[in-house]
Amino acid sequence: SLDFRILRYLPYGSYARKNLGYLLAIQCGAQIIFESDDDNLLETNDIYLLPKILQPEQLPWIAFHRQRSPFINIYGSFGHPNIWPRGFPIDEIRNVTEDGWHSVRQNHQNTTHAYIQQYLADLDPDVDAIYRLAHPLSIGRIKFDRDQPPIAIEPFTYSPYNTQNTVTYYEAFWGLYLPVTTTFRVCDIWRGFWVQRLLWDIGGQLIFGTSTVKQIRNSHSYIKDMDDE
Repeated sequence: SLDFRILRYLPYGSYARKNLGYLLAIQCGAQIIFESDDDNLLETNDIYLLPKILQPEQLPWIAFHRQRSPFINIYGSFGHPNIWPRGFPIDEIRNVTEDGWHSVRQNHQNTTHAYIQQYLADLDPDVDAIYRLAHPLSIGRIKFDRDQPPIAIEPFTYSPYNTQNTVTYYEAFWGLYLPVTTTFRVCDIWRGFWVQRLLWDIGGQLIFGTSTVKQIRNSHSYIKDMDDE
């Protein structure tokens, strides 16, 4: 049996029981943790990841927020400015749209510490229930720009990231904890926001890379998902 004290606080059937998997991997000496979902299919037989310390030629772009919002829509930089990721605040959509979806600049940092790396998913990516209800015909047909190089998120710029195709290096293992007091649909999103803020304090950054998996999504109730989100 698993002898972790957190076990007593994890409800049966909760997505947050992934915390046990994190702890077990750490106990076994993991230096890198890759996480995904059971409806994501790898495009190749290998898990793609970048080194944790990157030079500008490996990571040529940095995304930054503009005047009206601290958020950016990373999907816009990978070819889909009219799609937004799950967790993107709905009340920020107008602000980001008016500022311009695509806001990147060249990376002139000597090095980037890419401790957390989020890669995208083709076909049925991680969008929220409102998008799915409003744009049902696009679901299952979405493909991101495979030629877009990885993009770092500038400090004090926020983007939702999830647990569906994500690499975390040892230096950011403290940020793997999934809260148990939120709904299933947002536990990883809330985790991602506070982790990003603390990541900047240790010199780390979140980076996004193009799709390396296809999502063949399990059956969901969009209405229930919307309530949970």
